[in-house]
Amino acid sequence: MNSKNRISLAAFVFSCLFLLTVSFLVSKWDDWESQKLITWDSSGYYMYLPGFFYDDLGKLNNHQYIIDQYKPCGDFLNEYKSPIGKYVIKYSGGMALMYLPGFAAGHVYAKLAHYPVDGFSHPYQFCMGMYSLLISFLGLWFARKVLLNYFSDGVTAFTILSLVLATNYLNYSAISNMFPHNYLFTVYALLVYLSIQWHQQYSYKGSVVIGLLCGLSALSRPTDMIAIIIPLLWGVAGFSSLKERVEVLLKERKKVVFLFLSAVLIGSIQLIYWKIYSGKFIYWSYGNDDGLNFRDTHIWECLFSYKKGWFVYTPFMILSVMGFVPLYRKHKQLFWSCFVFLFIALYIVFSWKNWAYGGSFTMRAVIQYYAILIFPMAALFDTVAKSWKAWLPLLLFFAFSVWMNLVMTYQSNGAGIMESDNMTKAYYWKIFGKLKVDRTERKFIDTDEELPGEKNSFLQPMLQRVFCTDSTPENCVEFKDSRAYYMQQGIEFLPETRIDVSEKKGRWYRITCEVYMVKSESEYWNQPQLYAWLSDENYKDIKQKNYHIQRIASFSDWDKMTIDILIPSDSKGKILKAGIYNPKGEAKFYVRSLRIDWAEE
Repeated sequence: MNSKNRISLAAFVFSCLFLLTVSFLVSKWDDWESQKLITWDSSGYYMYLPGFFYDDLGKLNNHQYIIDQYKPCGDFLNEYKSPIGKYVIKYSGGMALMYLPGFAAGHVYAKLAHYPVDGFSHPYQFCMGMYSLLISFLGLWFARKVLLNYFSDGVTAFTILSLVLATNYLNYSAISNMFPHNYLFTVYALLVYLSIQWHQQYSYKGSVVIGLLCGLSALSRPTDMIAIIIPLLWGVAGFSSLKERVEVLLKERKKVVFLFLSAVLIGSIQLIYWKIYSGKFIYWSYGNDDGLNFRDTHIWECLFSYKKGWFVYTPFMILSVMGFVPLYRKHKQLFWSCFVFLFIALYIVFSWKNWAYGGSFTMRAVIQYYAILIFPMAALFDTVAKSWKAWLPLLLFFAFSVWMNLVMTYQSNGAGIMESDNMTKAYYWKIFGKLKVDRTERKFIDTDEELPGEKNSFLQPMLQRVFCTDSTPENCVEFKDSRAYYMQQGIEFLPETRIDVSEKKGRWYRITCEVYMVKSESEYWNQPQLYAWLSDENYKDIKQKNYHIQRIASFSDWDKMTIDILIPSDSKGKILKAGIYNPKGEAKFYVRSLRIDWAEE
C-alpha cells in the first residue's frame, strides 16, 4: 500500500462505516408495511429470480401469494401478459444477474432458519440489503482507485467524502440500494478502472471483461448501452487524439471485436427471454406511458423543479458541473471522454417521458453517472485546494450540503415527511430543514396558498353551514354523539356551498370543514379532496385550490380542515364554490359542518 494514499483510504473506510451505520438506522427488511427493500421497481428487476427458481416464469403462479403476503407494489408485480398469453416482466434482466449472489445467500439463510423459501421473506430482504451494501463498498473502492490516477490523495479523499455525505448517492447506496443506480455506479467505476488498464496494454481478457460489463449495463437498463463510450473514448484529449485512438483500435481490431461480441453475448439474454415469453426478439414491455422522446426533453424539470429537481435536492452536484472548466484546462484527456459521455447520458435521462422516474427520493436516474461526474468534481477541488480563500466558501457549502442531504434523507426515509412523487414548492419550504412537521402542513403538497399569519386575527365570519340538523335528509346519521353527513362509496360530492363574490373581491377566503375520517383510500386519484373553486358567471372554473384530506386526517377525532384561497380585486371570478369531492373511492368519512371566513387582501 502506497503510504501517500492513506488519507483517501481513511476516507474510504469512514464512508463504508457510515453507509453501514445508516443502513441499520433505516433498515428496510423488517417493517413490511413501510420499509420493504424488495419493493416497486426493485421487485420488478428482482422478480426474475423467484420466478425462475420457485415458479413458472411465464405463468407466475405465486403472483397473488406474493402480493397478499409481502405487498411489494400494490396489485401487480411489474409484469404484463404478452400477446402469446405469458407474463413478461417490465424490466430487463441484467439486475437479476447482479442480484444472484444476494438471492443465493437469502435462499441458504431461509432454508437454515426455516423461513418461507419464496424469495421475499426476511432472509432474502436482509441478505439483499447487505449484499447491495457490499456493492456500494466495491463502487467506492474503484472510484477511489481511478481518482488516484489523476488527483492527489487529499483531493481524492474529499471527493469520496463529498459523494457519500453531500449527495443523494447516500440514499441509493445505504438505504434504497437495490435500485439499479447503486449497482451501475459500481459497474461504471469498474469500467473506468479497467479501461485505463486496457489502453495501457490491450488484451483479450481485458476486452472480454469490459465487453461483459458494457453488456451487463445495457441488460440492466437498455439506455445504459452508452457504457460502450467509456472504453472507446477514455483518455481521448481532442481531435488529433481521437484520430490516434481510431488508428490504435483498428490495429487492435480483434480485441475490439471480442469486446463487442462479449457485450452482445450477455445482452442477447434479454432477446432470448423476450422471444420465449412474448414471441418476439424485440418486445416493448414498458407500456405507453414510458419511453424516450428526444424532441421533448425535460431539462428544466429534471434540474430545477421542486418535484424532483436534481440541483434543488442535491445542490452540491452543481460543483461537479462547474468542475468541467478546470477539468478542460488541466485534464483534457478526461474532459472529452467525460463530457461526451455525460452529455449523451443526461440527454437520455432528461428525454424520458416519465421524467420524475416514479416514486423515489430526488432525481435518482443520474446516480450511476456520478462515477464519471466525480472527475470534474475532483478537478474543481484540486483547483480550489491551492487557495485558502477559495477553500473557506467551499467548506461552508460542503457543510451546508451535508446537513441538507442528511436532513432530507431522514425526511424521506426515517420520518416519512418528504413525498416520493408529489413534492411542491410550497411543501418543500414548509418542511425545509425540519425533522418533525405538523401533519396539517401536508396539505401544501396539493395547495400553495395560505392566509398570511398576521391576518388570522382579522378573519371575519361569513357563513356557517351545518349539514344535518333535526330533520333527517338522506345520508345523515348519528355518529360520535353528533348528526353528520356520511360520505361513502358512490357519493361523489358533499352538498356544495356557493357564495356570490362578485362584489367581494380583494379578499382572502378560508374554508373550514369538520371531518371525521374512518377509512382511507389507497389509490391516490380516488382520495377525497377538500376544495375551494372560483368560477365565472357561467360556472366555468378559473381558479382551483384543493388537497387530499386524508393526508392530514387523524382518523381518531373530528378534524378542522382548512383551505385558503385569494380572490384578487382584478379577478373575473363571480362564484366561490366549496365542498368535498369524493371520486368514487373506498374512503369513508363523516362531515359535520362547513364554515367560510374572510379577510382583506
